[in-house]
Amino acid sequence: MVIWAWVLTAIWFAAAHLPTYGWNVAQALLVIGTARIVLTLAYIRTKNIGVSYGAHLLNDWVIFTFALIAASAKR
Repeated sequence: MVIWAWVLTAIWFAAAHLPTYGWNVAQALLVIGTARIVLTLAYIRTKNIGVSYGAHLLNDWVIFTFALIAASAKR
């Protein structure tokens, strides 16, 4: 039952991001849905929302840092 809830909430979360990604269903489901599954695993394993939040924050910072470095390298 937990697996079904985990997958269904990932799909729901990805669908909520459809407008953000220009209604690109593949990107929303594959990228955001997969990321949600991985980040929810942090909570499932630890039962600590702070760990899930920290994993999400770290994930975002890594992506943003990479984008900033790549953008500055083009100059």
